[in-house]
Amino acid sequence: MRGWDAVRQHRLNPALLGCGGALLCAGAFLYSADTGVYGIAAFLVTAIGVAWEGRRDAQSFGSYGVAALAFAGLSIALVFAINTAMAGVLDFRFWRISLELVSIHRWNEPVAMSEAVQIQLLVVLFGGSVIFLSRHFMPDDCATSVTACTGFLLSAFLFAFAALQTGLVRSDPQHIVFATYPMIFLASAALFSFRSRTACAVVALIGLTCSMLFGQPVAILQPSSFHYRLAQMRHPLTECPGNFRELSGVCYPLAFAQLLQTGVSYLQQHSDGRDSVVLFPYQYIFGIASGRNVAGGVLQSFLASGPYLSQFDIAGYRRAAAPAGLYFPDGDLSIAIDGVSNFTRTPDVWLWLNRHYRSEQELSPGMFDLLRDESRATRISLQPLALAVAAQNYPIRERTSVVDLGDPAWPINGADFLRLRLTAHYGPLWKLRKPERLQLEITRSDGSRDLHSFVMEPNVPWEVWFYPWNQADLADYFAADESRWRTRPRPPITHIRLLVSPLDWGSQQPNSIAIDSADAIRMVMAP
Repeated sequence: MRGWDAVRQHRLNPALLGCGGALLCAGAFLYSADTGVYGIAAFLVTAIGVAWEGRRDAQSFGSYGVAALAFAGLSIALVFAINTAMAGVLDFRFWRISLELVSIHRWNEPVAMSEAVQIQLLVVLFGGSVIFLSRHFMPDDCATSVTACTGFLLSAFLFAFAALQTGLVRSDPQHIVFATYPMIFLASAALFSFRSRTACAVVALIGLTCSMLFGQPVAILQPSSFHYRLAQMRHPLTECPGNFRELSGVCYPLAFAQLLQTGVSYLQQHSDGRDSVVLFPYQYIFGIASGRNVAGGVLQSFLASGPYLSQFDIAGYRRAAAPAGLYFPDGDLSIAIDGVSNFTRTPDVWLWLNRHYRSEQELSPGMFDLLRDESRATRISLQPLALAVAAQNYPIRERTSVVDLGDPAWPINGADFLRLRLTAHYGPLWKLRKPERLQLEITRSDGSRDLHSFVMEPNVPWEVWFYPWNQADLADYFAADESRWRTRPRPPITHIRLLVSPLDWGSQQPNSIAIDSADAIRMVMAP
């Protein structure tokens, strides 16, 4: 903001601003994809704010153009420089995976918004809007503070409003803090832009009072928290208290410490310090505690949804060639993220691991060993059988809808997985909101019924895989003997329905859902 303002007043070389912005944004992308996108957004919205403020000064627009060209030119050069440093000058994998991770956020991680969160978001938006608008109409000397200028007020509001989208999509407490912080911080900065110290003190007192009365207390700022940390500094722990056990310099609850030690011991026995290990789906603490790298191409493998990210993740497994690992089927130690089973969320990754690793024992309840076994890749095959589900386009006329897919005619000799190929058609508004919740209701011959949540990218043909029985039984498929894969009763599927429902008021209703095919998949392993 200060840079664009200095360019407008001819106090800064516009090329210098553009190059500085490019360097900052490139550094932001190296930190994380989200940060890079917000960095570019900040560069653009501040340019818009300053240009609007100085719209009557036509001579400045040439300087803005020079800054923009310098930003674009150096950004392109930095893209190739980063390519060269990471892989090759024409290898754009870093940028593609960064953009893929940003693009999947809206449809891969939506969470329902509670009533309290809705109120919080609306209050922050309304309060910030009032502050920015009021500050705009309060006369003051813009020269004394950049936060009093129209350019800042417009840019800050646009940036903060865009940041609120994070809370609209991922409406859990952590992301609500991320979403509301820019609006609160930048609105507060506008309140401290008065020349009069008395005025600043008054608004500071009002803001502090409102925060104490209406805000959520921060644990670290409570007196009891300070007292606890001071006591820890004066009398630090030299040994773990009762019911805790020390492991790698950390005191863990005894039960978890025993579990962690079991997994760590197994990984250290079956790999050396230079090896990577396989962990599915996300228990990376075992890799850290064992001193091993975790295999895979995507840092958070549970985000490897979609063809590109899944294959990128699998390529990382291939390169690492990890000799051993740990598998945690959904249960007490591996919770389904947002109600979507870890198998359904990343079926390609699970199927690849199943073809290259076997399990010999359950090390601890809910934790299975994995050993590399390349012979499984040539022995395991999938046999699809088309189900009696009509391939057609089902219009969605209400926000809460049910699509009855009927009796699928499940094969008599049984199958292991259910695969749907479908496309959810949305209008463009979903990119400003979030898709609705999608669930498959499965009814079995014994009368039992389950709801299986799933996620898919809007307007893209998609494959959704389901394991229609107890998710914990998926661990059996890593056994070396196929006879151990299906040891528990599995009543056939007699009916399936698609359920479409809003997560909250921010959910966008699909126009229709097209079913392309439905298959029962049986996994077999040759001797």
